[in-house]
Amino acid sequence: MNHLEGKIPSWVFTLKNLTLLYLYSNRLSGKIPETVETLNLVEIDLAENNLTGSVPEDFGKLQNLKLLHLFSNQLTGEIPSSVSLIPNLNEFGVSDNNLSGVLPPELGFHSKLELVSGNQFIQTVLLFMGWSH
Repeated sequence: MNHLEGKIPSWVFTLKNLTLLYLYSNRLSGKIPETVETLNLVEIDLAENNLTGSVPEDFGKLQNLKLLHLFSNQLTGEIPSSVSLIPNLNEFGVSDNNLSGVLPPELGFHSKLELVSGNQFIQTVLLFMGWSH
């Protein structure tokens, strides 16, 4: 924890050589920037902040992404279907937000996706073998 406060600057997601983004357990607020040009990202951890808004559709462009932790924020809306198409994603944590709707069915094909509790997802979709919470 670095006690960082304020919004995540949009330029963070334009850094071409950035591979790891760990901003978890701070006091960040506002929306996650919508435009993502940092296509080399392998891990994003924005958990335990006060982030609002939705999960950016552009996260689906991150074909090298293996870890996406967004839990314990105040995110709303649905998980974009583009996120379920990230081929190497094996840790996906969005518990304890205000997310809703149907989880994209393709998420169930990933081996280690977890941490979806504490939201308002439609329960029938959680019958995938890969879901642990």
